[in-house]
Amino acid sequence: MADVLAIRDLKVYLDVDAGTVRAVNGVSFRVPAGRTVALVGESGSGKSILAQAVMGILPRVARVESGEILFQDPDRGGSVVDIAKLDPDGLPMRCIRGGRISIIFQEPMTALSPLHTIGNQIGEALALHRDLGAAQRREAVLEMLRLVGFPDPVKAEHTYPFELSGGLRQRAMIAAALVCRPALLVADEPTTALDVTIQAQILQLVQQLQGELRMAVLMITHDLGIVANMADEVVVMYHGKVMEAGPIEDIFRDPRHPYLRALMRAVPRFNMAPGERLTPIREARAVTDHLASGRGRPQADNKAEGPLLAVRNLSKRFVTRHAGWFGSQPASQILAVDDVSLEVNAGECLGVVGESGCGKTTTAKMIMRAIAPDSGEIVFRDHGTPRNVLALQGAELFAYRRKVQFVFQDPFSSLNPRMTAYDIVSEPLVIHRIGDADERFARVKELMALVGLDVRFLRRYPHSFSGGQRQRIGIARALALGPELLLCDEPVSALDVSVQAQVLNLLLDLQDALHLTYILISHNLAVVNYLADRVAVMCAGRLVELARHEELFRRPVHPYTRALFAAVPDPDLDRKLDFTALMEGKASNPAAWPAPFRLDGSRRLGMLDLGDGHLVRASENADLAELRA
Repeated sequence: MADVLAIRDLKVYLDVDAGTVRAVNGVSFRVPAGRTVALVGESGSGKSILAQAVMGILPRVARVESGEILFQDPDRGGSVVDIAKLDPDGLPMRCIRGGRISIIFQEPMTALSPLHTIGNQIGEALALHRDLGAAQRREAVLEMLRLVGFPDPVKAEHTYPFELSGGLRQRAMIAAALVCRPALLVADEPTTALDVTIQAQILQLVQQLQGELRMAVLMITHDLGIVANMADEVVVMYHGKVMEAGPIEDIFRDPRHPYLRALMRAVPRFNMAPGERLTPIREARAVTDHLASGRGRPQADNKAEGPLLAVRNLSKRFVTRHAGWFGSQPASQILAVDDVSLEVNAGECLGVVGESGCGKTTTAKMIMRAIAPDSGEIVFRDHGTPRNVLALQGAELFAYRRKVQFVFQDPFSSLNPRMTAYDIVSEPLVIHRIGDADERFARVKELMALVGLDVRFLRRYPHSFSGGQRQRIGIARALALGPELLLCDEPVSALDVSVQAQVLNLLLDLQDALHLTYILISHNLAVVNYLADRVAVMCAGRLVELARHEELFRRPVHPYTRALFAAVPDPDLDRKLDFTALMEGKASNPAAWPAPFRLDGSRRLGMLDLGDGHLVRASENADLAELRA
């Protein structure tokens, strides 16, 4: 089998203020025609720089020091071109880039122009690389939109990126990359920002298009679950060098290099033994023997008194702006949260899972009183005394927010780039007027040690920290006031596998040491399985299933829950993704669910108790024995 791409002893250096960084240092591997090669490694291993070198879009500070990037185009008589020797702005390279080699970027919102329609952006590639008239170009755009799964290609052609969901934006970017039918597709973390069900659909789409277009794929990822399901061969990189490479069977069943084995031990898995901990590549030990808060186990820990937090019949609608010229079309309403009820006991972790737009974060913001619900009740048990959170005002609301804190999804955008780590962590203490300057400094040092960060980093700014370190600063800030409840909104979704393991272990240690209660919002079911005691599944604003995590993962009942589990890529070659279980992308459409779970005029839906706290939303006259089976 011919190699579409052959990289030989490639070295790419970055000239920065601190000196020369050897981002890619002597890398060699190949991508055979029609096959998928996965490039695996942590952030900073050189994966994206290598992809940029292949595309001829290296940043100004980067240069190809030596080596070859040999591209053999099967549609042009098998002629071989060394991309490393081409002028990035020259005509030969511009003909290859986008025409014969295309790339899918990690973040579709920043990769697509907000000023141009989807049809214009897909058609631009055809205008540059194909001699077609306007009518032919439009026909090819519509065909490609249909091929990547847009339900209404004609409508999609005239939409802007901000009008599309994350999954549809990613499909639009795939359409733009494939419209010229390239010989090689470079996919740089193509599903990192997507929900697990949308991710599975995109992976299925790439597989289908690869078969139809007979193209090779270079997939760059740090998700070993995706690698196990998509790759034919694997190349493992670390600090710019190849640590191990070979066929997928050899790499997963008999990993030889210590780094690869460590990477596999850091991944949360469904088959982990009770009490088994993840093993980070670089352990960052949290110091919990002298705690900043100094508080003991909260009084609300007594379950006889009731749950720490109770949410009852919570609902929220958002009104969209008027559409059309000068607001000629009426505004519409979106039901974001619909009659959600759940409880969280002191000291436990409740996982809330579901796709983007299902109402997870909106529910958390209502618990924080960041937004007001339209109806419902939130009760927080403050030292044994139930308090109506929605009725709190002034000083009482201020005191409530000391007890309930938020850990945000994006560790970079949630930190002020103009504030040092000390300023960020001490800000809650300043706002709540806790201690004098010396006392606050001592407390911040203790918090930094608590989350495993060196106190010498206090004067650094966020940009000088890694993603995992920034997330630790966010956790330290949330812990500054000694809260009882932490709302963690996708706390590890933006992190590498190994850094993710560090943060997850940190959250476990802090929960035990500080007697914390968590509401963990995530679409990564393996993460939820690792941390959560109970799991609540949300879809289309409603709670559809709730159970203890071992019961839910062993026996999911609701069709949406089953589809969610089927969509999780497992780093196990014997447990490949079952694309047929995804209900053809209709898993999150309540109208597509089977009889006892589907809402129609003849039945009412309610949360039915299947025993042992396992609740599922189904018809009130459904057969419980049949559901349990």
